[in-house]
Amino acid sequence: MGGRAEPVVPIMEWLRDHRIPTTIFVAGSVIDSPYTDVGRTTLAMMEANPDLFEMASHGYHHPDMRTLTAAAIADELEATERTLAARGARTARPLFRPPSGYYDAEVLRVAGSLGYRYTVLWDLDPLDWKTVANGGPTADDIVAKVVGRAQGGSIVLLHLSGTQTLAALPGVVEGLRAKGLEPVTVGELLGSAAPALRPGELAFVSVAVATGWREPSSARAVDAPALAQPVGIRDWLGSLSRADQEGLIGRADTQMLLGDAVRVEALADGWAKVTVPAQPTPLDAHGYPVWVPARQLTAALPVKATTTATVTVPTTWLEDAGGDQRLEVSFGTRLPVMSAAEGRLEVSLPDGRRLWVSSSGVAIRATGAALAPTATSIIDTARQFLGTRYLWAGTSGYGFDCSGLVYSVYRLHGVDLPRDSGPQSTSGVAVARADLRPGDLVFFGSAGRVHHVAIYTGDGRILESPFVGGLVREVRLADRDGFIAARRVLP
Repeated sequence: MGGRAEPVVPIMEWLRDHRIPTTIFVAGSVIDSPYTDVGRTTLAMMEANPDLFEMASHGYHHPDMRTLTAAAIADELEATERTLAARGARTARPLFRPPSGYYDAEVLRVAGSLGYRYTVLWDLDPLDWKTVANGGPTADDIVAKVVGRAQGGSIVLLHLSGTQTLAALPGVVEGLRAKGLEPVTVGELLGSAAPALRPGELAFVSVAVATGWREPSSARAVDAPALAQPVGIRDWLGSLSRADQEGLIGRADTQMLLGDAVRVEALADGWAKVTVPAQPTPLDAHGYPVWVPARQLTAALPVKATTTATVTVPTTWLEDAGGDQRLEVSFGTRLPVMSAAEGRLEVSLPDGRRLWVSSSGVAIRATGAALAPTATSIIDTARQFLGTRYLWAGTSGYGFDCSGLVYSVYRLHGVDLPRDSGPQSTSGVAVARADLRPGDLVFFGSAGRVHHVAIYTGDGRILESPFVGGLVREVRLADRDGFIAARRVLP
């Protein structure tokens, strides 16, 4: 993406209107340009049609990367990622096309370390970037070259700035289809690079915390940081007034963590309706049903590893190899472990990056729960969150609602509970109030309807995330009205 501005939007509109899957290699400097908004318009069209337009990186300034230092190569790639993130767009990883096709071993090494697992070249280039006046091809020339030489697996390089490209596209597509060839994205061609989200298939959360919304229209202007890629979770929470927090009721329903699996049910206008298999609910047999921005998901399958690191502290930082902080992640986040060195673990992220986490804040397991399901461990883990804000729909170390705290703490210990307090009240076995033991769940409500849950910690006390505006606290059970039932869910 670069060069002349005039042809860009008409070409994008034609691709969109004719539903032609396309990989767009974006240059960050075009998006940031103060002289034209064509890059920003193109990005908006891509984000509105994530099932059609695949995001990939072309660097920032279009240099010959062979002439750059490793740090400068990294900055070229990261600058474009920063540009995308600043506009709430999805990542360009794992696909990178070096400017002019120039690369060497150092370019490949740096790009790979940043999560660009695939450096993409091409086998068909009709030179559509050149004008006819300067010896470039006519529309008929472009059609003849592409259709005449294309074969299964070909990668055709075309330019959004090409003056003859729009006129050539109908003939190119028709000619390819006449040969039994169908346009696909580079990710689809590779099979696993950056596959598109598809209804009925699994996808994975690619941000630290993804909030699930009742409908796409449920999110408000104040919620913009929660919709971004990468997500601005602390900025979002810091901006919410008490009224804003109360306004989440009926708008947001739950949250998912980096790497969590979801099942895509539908796609619409840059949003994905998903169900969350790990969050049981009577609402849907597949899991909790919510809408999330499609940019916060990836269809790329997770890296296989023999061990998993699960975050056991409220939040922790993932760092690059040099120790610089790159991504803050929540309690309960599970990531594949690739290697270990000097008190740190190298973990793989859904976007293909590999970062490092301190081994002091995670539990490492080959199989099974991160922590043993004992009452002592449950209570000690929950007490880490004393003073943490109540957040409606929250299931992360940044904030919990009542059932989100219970769900998250017990899940870390291998005890699978429904997401909400009502269904949680049917888990395990019933316990009389007089027979409560530490680790039991205590439910509150009115007229036989459960609306709150807490953890019994012993000596007549409970630990709870109480209400909007409140903080996680430990109080006397006797001081809490509305006791309905208690359940024992620990082995």
